[in-house]
Amino acid sequence: MKPYDITIYPEKKLCVAIARVKTMTAEELIESSILAILDHEDWQPGYRQLFDHSIVETVTEMTYLKSITLAENITALEERIGRGRKAHICTSDMQYGLVRQWSLVRKIEDIVQAFRSVKEACAWLDIDNPSDVGLFSGD
Repeated sequence: MKPYDITIYPEKKLCVAIARVKTMTAEELIESSILAILDHEDWQPGYRQLFDHSIVETVTEMTYLKSITLAENITALEERIGRGRKAHICTSDMQYGLVRQWSLVRKIEDIVQAFRSVKEACAWLDIDNPSDVGLFSGD
């Protein structure tokens, strides 16, 4: 099973990546999802991105050295990713902290944010109806 279902809505300039497995490696959580988006035929740099990590309970193989390597790999892809806003729905403290740390260290908190709920993430990305993009707000 693929760790994420990725759907791109060209008319909305939006990409939605929904996690489908409860346990992921650090690479699957961070790097593989971005690479899958960049390889998608409808992807365009600058599209908004919403990552729903809410089902993920465990992240394996995450070490300090691994986080630095992943950060360097993602930084090398920034031109292909673009400056569209990126919202991460994180139910675990670790995921939330990783996203916050990344955005603060890279000084990109204006385009990368962590949220605890679908409603908050969608509001930040100007998505009026989460169900239109396969998300369901329980709050």
